[in-house]
Amino acid sequence: MKTRCEKRRSLQKFSRERLSQGRDVLKPSRNAFSLVELVVVILILGILAAVAAPKNTSAANNTSIVSTVHAARNINDVATLFYGQNGVWPADALPGVMPSDFQTFFRSTDFTSIPPIGGRWDWNGPGTTIPYFGISVIGPSSSTSLMSYFHQIDTQYDDGNLTTGRIRRHIQGSNTALCFIVQ
Repeated sequence: MKTRCEKRRSLQKFSRERLSQGRDVLKPSRNAFSLVELVVVILILGILAAVAAPKNTSAANNTSIVSTVHAARNINDVATLFYGQNGVWPADALPGVMPSDFQTFFRSTDFTSIPPIGGRWDWNGPGTTIPYFGISVIGPSSSTSLMSYFHQIDTQYDDGNLTTGRIRRHIQGSNTALCFIVQ
């Protein structure tokens, strides 16, 4: 049986051997993160995501609004040129259908595609039931996101009142149209 001194010498010898191999006997090796460290990192990432998400959403909304207004202005500009050349406005068409008078100016997909804010494109010319000539974005009145876009567009590009100015809302049955008026 080993004495205490022999045990201590044996332990010291073992410790010196471990130290000479580059290992610290008192410091355990670490192969993973602790639970606290993981929770802190996840919490920080969550806070960053919560701060960044509204800014990304706002930028996407603004892009949709600007794209829609730009497309509507282009269509109305072409209609104004058509009127200048022919003395009449392009004939009315159903929502999502390109008027035949626009065939030389646009691809049919320009009218069948969904506007960036949603809904459908609708040209309002002679024969329309909407009291304004020009391009409209038409969609269900129950769509709160579409109505929100309508208000934002009128506030940014017109007088902020959907019943007056060059951009107006027209309710037709269960649909609402945002009309970009040319005349």
